[in-house]
Amino acid sequence: MLKPKNITDGPEYDKAAAAFSMSTIAYFLATFVYLVMFSGSKPSFLYGAGFVLAGMFISSIMIAFPLFFIKYQIPKLAPIIVIANILLTIFVTRAAYLWLFEKQTLTSGPFVVVCDEPIPEFTLGNNSNPSETQVKSLCDCIWKNLDGADKELFLSIEEGKANSISAVDQQRLTSSLGSSIRACGGMGL
Repeated sequence: MLKPKNITDGPEYDKAAAAFSMSTIAYFLATFVYLVMFSGSKPSFLYGAGFVLAGMFISSIMIAFPLFFIKYQIPKLAPIIVIANILLTIFVTRAAYLWLFEKQTLTSGPFVVVCDEPIPEFTLGNNSNPSETQVKSLCDCIWKNLDGADKELFLSIEEGKANSISAVDQQRLTSSLGSSIRACGGMGL
């Protein structure tokens, strides 16, 4: 087995090490560009630039450097090391990118909206996490969008008279509520 000193003294070491390191950086940059374009999470320019600079350094030192030495110590594994370099770089880049830039939600299910107005509870999407102000604005907008008959029916439901509402009126209320949620931008929260 070659010692690190013998590897670095070998012919063409600088070119081989630089090429291996550059290929690792290229895999990192390609993965970063792919994630920015297709992951749905886009970092700000400053955070993106910081990620690229740190990633270039880390991928070169933490991934390429050890794999390069293994490749030269066990030449029979060179093709496997090259593939491992690609896969490891992509995996680490993707994991770090998603950990840093993916929008984190604290809820595990759909967001439940409870209004001060006499509107029944309803849910938004799994990734919804509106602020309290946004919820109040949404509820206010929904209440303003409902016609008088719908408001009367919702007041009846709040008073405990839901059993006296016909199936046709219940369907109309569901439809009116859904239309109002969409019209007030609730689907985008």
